[in-house]
Amino acid sequence: MKIWEILDLPKTNSVIQIRKAFIDNFCSVKVQYFSEEGFLVMRDAYLKAVRYARTGMLESDEIDPTDRSLCLTAEVNGYLREILRIRKMPLPENSDTVLPEEVAERFDDIVYFFVSMMALHEDFYGRIDIKNWRDLLQSDILCIPGIVHFLRLPLLRACAANPLLPQNIWVYLDLVFQWTDSSYSLPKEYAHEKRILSIEMDPRWNLSFGLFKQERVTNSDGRPGIILPMWDHARAQTFSPPDTTDYELYATYRMNARNAIIEGNEPEAERNFVKAADIYDRDPDLYVIYFEYLNAIKDEGKLKAIKDLHLMILNRLLDFFPEHFMFLLSRAEVNSIRQHPDVSISEYKRLMERFPDSLMVIYQLADVYRRAGQAAAAKKCIRQIEKMYPSVQERLKTGRGASVDPVAVNEQFHLNEKVMEMIKKKSSANKESESPPRKKSKVG
Repeated sequence: MKIWEILDLPKTNSVIQIRKAFIDNFCSVKVQYFSEEGFLVMRDAYLKAVRYARTGMLESDEIDPTDRSLCLTAEVNGYLREILRIRKMPLPENSDTVLPEEVAERFDDIVYFFVSMMALHEDFYGRIDIKNWRDLLQSDILCIPGIVHFLRLPLLRACAANPLLPQNIWVYLDLVFQWTDSSYSLPKEYAHEKRILSIEMDPRWNLSFGLFKQERVTNSDGRPGIILPMWDHARAQTFSPPDTTDYELYATYRMNARNAIIEGNEPEAERNFVKAADIYDRDPDLYVIYFEYLNAIKDEGKLKAIKDLHLMILNRLLDFFPEHFMFLLSRAEVNSIRQHPDVSISEYKRLMERFPDSLMVIYQLADVYRRAGQAAAAKKCIRQIEKMYPSVQERLKTGRGASVDPVAVNEQFHLNEKVMEMIKKKSSANKESESPPRKKSKVG
């Protein structure tokens, strides 16, 4: 069968019409006659039609119902299981289930809304655009508190089965369905969903999806052309092959790498990082995630073991952000472990010229001198820090520093404070070790 016959829709490049056709067809099948095979055929037709609408590419518009590659994944089943459970509630065999009055009155609308969420979630480029969620969540049924309460947990379970969503969409969904509202604590059996929610809502683990948005390019004759990712628009005037990168798979590996980092699973984090970078290596977020992880490792032996990976990530980040203070400082720190002290000393001196308000650069230079056996030069650096500290901090506080980047200024200010704390702590420890032991008093 052809995808357009399955969707009962003329061939079109309108994602909105394709999505509506999928929803209408799904809802038109009575739950008693639902079959997994029929659903998978309909879903495959929907995904192929959406891909055609977004890219203009369609290898074949035929669907083979016997294709064994069509199967229910955990992500798909997350929505489907909840939708089927709700649709079966009014059946005679479930006579012990009593639906709240406001739910019973709008039951068909509730099912249609839930299926609409599934259809949007199935379309990667559709679901990462918050405008689509805003439009969907304008449904009048969500003005009824009882219906919101009825959908609250089933929708959380459905979304958590495939949590690959931008953080601003998670926040928006949470505002509507109040998942994190302390007044409505989640049941114990939702521990897995609660954990996913806590990660996706945490600003520290925010992942940007801005690079993956797609827009249709207009040809020179004014007709709509194929859709290219945003970064390819500059090349759209000349012939270029369609972008076939699987950004959904890339984003999945990126998310898995982040989650493995949160869990402290280093081998899994590295495996997913490498897989993500193999698919697409032009997303700074991927490298920032892994940089933050590696930057938290302070053990010298461990840093030596991963220095090549760390350095590769830093160099790639500096391709994106060549003037970034923290990335330059971290690269100098990694290089100080792997290269001759004279080379590291030269690198730190260049950084001192570029970032004259950073005392951490001088402090790390002192450490290089110390490890190279140049104790006098190391002490000179420490004295220089102590002398500069008051005036440098005053300049940074009043906005008279060398850097105009507020993030870099803030980083330098707090790192300078940290440097002085470390110097004072080390000085106190040295005084303690040098002071003579107290004589024991004689007891008469």
